[in-house]
Amino acid sequence: MTGNRKYRRTLAACYLGFVTQAIAANFAPLLFLTFQNTYKISLEKISLIPVVFYLTQLLIDLGATRFADKIGYRICVVTSQAVSAVGLVMLAILPEIIPVPFLGILIAVVFYAIGSGLVEDGESLPLRKLLRLPLLWMMILLMICSGASETSMAQWASAFAESALRVSKTVGDLAGPCLFAVSMGLSRILYGKMSEKLNLEKAMLLSGLLCVACYLLASFSPLPILGLTGCALCGFSVGIMWPGTISLSSQKCPQGGTAMFAFLALAGDLGGTVSPAMVGSFSELAGGNLKAGLLVATFFPILLVVCLLVLNQRMNFFHPKVTELQNQL
Repeated sequence: MTGNRKYRRTLAACYLGFVTQAIAANFAPLLFLTFQNTYKISLEKISLIPVVFYLTQLLIDLGATRFADKIGYRICVVTSQAVSAVGLVMLAILPEIIPVPFLGILIAVVFYAIGSGLVEDGESLPLRKLLRLPLLWMMILLMICSGASETSMAQWASAFAESALRVSKTVGDLAGPCLFAVSMGLSRILYGKMSEKLNLEKAMLLSGLLCVACYLLASFSPLPILGLTGCALCGFSVGIMWPGTISLSSQKCPQGGTAMFAFLALAGDLGGTVSPAMVGSFSELAGGNLKAGLLVATFFPILLVVCLLVLNQRMNFFHPKVTELQNQL
């Protein structure tokens, strides 16, 4: 009974940790246009917010591989929640009390990004042989595209709904990020239930094609309802990408171990760092037109589709090298 009780508490703590991480990743994007209007911050500067968040998280992920085992996972997880809470409180206070509001926002983002990064534990393993696998680099590229395809829309969905589609902030927050998140969650639930029956590569390929269509629909649609539909369906299309790439990596390189998954997590964060910044920068160059920024971000799901096609064609090339190196690991 005691073991079951501890397991349930651990499981609840894990769920709450994911909730905290989701708040840290998605709360500030709901306020992008509020920051712009209240503090007169340009879209180009606002695009630095997700860059700082994911870059900080990426650096913490890298550092955690060195100190997590030494100080203990429990300390890392508890500290992550405390630091995340401090960062979220700072986000409400610092922009109002320091002379440069944008600096206050970035300080807060750094704090809760540290917490978000600490909640992902990793272990350090020898990487020399793993890095010689061509398959690993293909999976890393897939993960970059997966993270980029997801965060480009997720981070800018609210601002896109408000500005490009001319809807209210309330409607923008609900119809943009919320529908995106709900449809992404639905996609992952279905993937979890059907994963054993799915042809994963074909499912990811179809998801990539749907993602391309969603980005194009959001970018070119003259009707707000169609643009919002593109945002929502994009969530469904990207839901399988991140977990699917991890599962595909496990299938194709079963002895990759924790080191491989650490690289994949870093690659996903890298994609999430670069893509929202691209959207903001190109939108600013287009005179604040977020549709133009999202159109540029279509590059990532297109590249994902290309990578999957190449992966399918070249597995006969990869397999001998994978087998040879796995025997040496």
